[in-house]
Formats: sequence, structure tokens, C-alpha cells
Amino acid sequence: MALTRCPVCGGRGQLPHNFYAQQPYFEGSMAVAPPPVLCRSCFGRGYISEPAPFSINLEPFPFTVRWSRNADEEPETDDAGQVI
Repeated sequence: MALTRCPVCGGRGQLPHNFYAQQPYFEGSMAVAPPPVLCRSCFGRGYISEPAPFSINLEPFPFTVRWSRNADEEPETDDAGQVI
């Protein structure tokens, strides 16, 4: 698992108060600046953990499919013994 710096907050874990706001913040409307908000991408940690690439190497299972018209019959074969 690889840790990378959060691309949204730049590794700070916090964003300006109006980063996620849908309405603009007017500078003159409050006497004290509102506190920053936690980054929603990294949940305030400053980093994002990316899982390692998943790879699996499976060998095909060697099996032979034998078809027959009825379950009780043996499958039809040709002169070489191959299933038709």
C-alpha cells in the first residue's frame, strides 16, 4: 500500500472555510474568520493510501468437457477416440 500526498489539500488536511461551500463567503459578514474545514478526500490526514496493484496469476485448470445426449450414455467418439 502506497501513501501519497492528498492532491486536494496538498497534504495540509485542511481547506479554506468556503472550499466546499455552495454560497460565496462575503469577507465583511463576519468579524472573525471562520475555521478551516477538514479535507473530505483524505479526512484531514493529509495523505491518501492507495492500494497496491492487484494481480493474480492463475493457471487454467486442465479439464475435459464430455457432452452426451443423455446423462447415462457415454459421449460419442470418433475413430481416434476424440469426443465428437
